[in-house]
Amino acid sequence: MMGVSFPLASVSLLSHLRFIPIPITASASASASASASSWLLLCLRNGSWRRKHAAAVTKWDHRHHYSSFASHSLLKQRLSHSVAVRIRYDNGGSGGEEEAVLMSTVLGIETSCDDTAAAIVCSDGRILSEVVSSQTDLLSRYGGVAPKMAEEAHLQVIDQVVQQALENANLKETDLSAVAVTIGPGLSLCLRVGVQKARRFAGKFRLPIIGVHHMEAHALVARLVHKELEFPFLALLISEKNVISSIDCEDRKARADIAASFQRVAVLHLEERCERAIEWALGIEPSITSLVISGGVASNQYVRLRLDDVVERNDLQLVCPPPRLCTDNGVMVAWTGIEHFRLGRFDPPPPEDEQEDTVQFDLRPRWPLGEEYAEGRSKARSLKRARVHPSLTSIIQASVKLHR
Repeated sequence: MMGVSFPLASVSLLSHLRFIPIPITASASASASASASSWLLLCLRNGSWRRKHAAAVTKWDHRHHYSSFASHSLLKQRLSHSVAVRIRYDNGGSGGEEEAVLMSTVLGIETSCDDTAAAIVCSDGRILSEVVSSQTDLLSRYGGVAPKMAEEAHLQVIDQVVQQALENANLKETDLSAVAVTIGPGLSLCLRVGVQKARRFAGKFRLPIIGVHHMEAHALVARLVHKELEFPFLALLISEKNVISSIDCEDRKARADIAASFQRVAVLHLEERCERAIEWALGIEPSITSLVISGGVASNQYVRLRLDDVVERNDLQLVCPPPRLCTDNGVMVAWTGIEHFRLGRFDPPPPEDEQEDTVQFDLRPRWPLGEEYAEGRSKARSLKRARVHPSLTSIIQASVKLHR
């Protein structure tokens, strides 16, 4: 047996999200050819979020500024890319002020590893389309992800996948409000394909672009399907890949036995760590009521069953996205883009004539989700010499200070 330690992280999404890390380690059997990674995050909501949000939305759309306007409906029309704006208007001498919630529609593109995915999601939670092109055949052929082969597979289908998402949604490119794309963590060759496509698309149709953290998207997609899920909440993010190629029945049974044994030990470990994490988190924030489980392994019914027992013992509620939204998908990227977009966290459209061979793309193959706390600090060997981008927490905090 070999021990594998995975660093955890925390993040602050402007003033309404904080992810606090709780350390989790996992053991993997080399003979089972299995690998696992997990993050346990405590998401906290700042009590002053509404006040800060209300102040921010008055200057949220940097392209248009209105202090007064004769027609409220026309103002809504002009601010088609906004989600929430505070409107001051003068209508025949009877002025007023109100907050208008406007619909936004975001295209999400995901190419962080071995699936090419795109989806279109509305800010009211409607999934207008969802397209995934899998690389299962390549995984079987190479016994895992071969980065160069995966990149070529993404390149072959990315245009078709995005176009299919638009057609399935019955939308034109100009009907979109923004483009969201995974920029990390992941395989740099694969990430580049998605980012290049997103920038070409956004530049051509003059759309804002939003860089998305892959693991944050797994955590936030629960808020798409569970509208009642409010901050603060705990989130456990887990992902395993175990490719079984075409083998005979006897070998398949042996591998299945090994996998079942590993699953039992791994889930026992998760149960123990979640128990300790819940106790620790409730000491920090007693108002926590939910544990979200997401990531590919969250579609495992045995994992859900065992962790459901854990949360019940602690008077919490277990929240799991449907299995199709637990694995890598474009919906989670589009929804996370909406979460950022409604808070004004986006970049302007790239130049339409941008030369890709001269652009330094913002790719973050190793990108911590947030800052580690001293109580749970751990370092994976693979990170000691690797280039690690600043955490999402530090980037957001710097952005907030800059705009105050």
